[in-house]
Amino acid sequence: MRVTLVQNDIVWEHPEANLLYYDSLLAGLTGKTDLVLLPELCTTGFSMKTAELAESDTDRTITTLSHMAVNYNMAIAGSFIGLASNGKDSYNRGFFLHPDGRRDFSNKRHLFRMGEETAHFLPGNDRTIISYRGWNIRLLICYDLR
Repeated sequence: MRVTLVQNDIVWEHPEANLLYYDSLLAGLTGKTDLVLLPELCTTGFSMKTAELAESDTDRTITTLSHMAVNYNMAIAGSFIGLASNGKDSYNRGFFLHPDGRRDFSNKRHLFRMGEETAHFLPGNDRTIISYRGWNIRLLICYDLR
């Protein structure tokens, strides 16, 4: 499997600018990669403004990136500020967007207390394993590795 790791200067708290950047980057990778790994909180940076920046799984970030995955025929993984089902709380929500349009999600389980993540995000409790092109991939976000 051909994997592309993206380490970019995220435009702070500006999802639209970051999505435009990813679109131009991924367009140039068509046919050259199978899976693109974007940074944690790839459209906002590590912001704690969860009330203003949280999005549902069907809002702009996931819809736009899923469209890119389908159009460029590659899987895209990363995380964003995901709105909890109660419409109030937030998760650091990991996503895995398949080139056939399927979407998988997993909320970060081990929040980074020293970065005040515990004051702004709920911890997840699922362990998501994704099958993609013959590989089983566990969706983890940063501090979940411990």
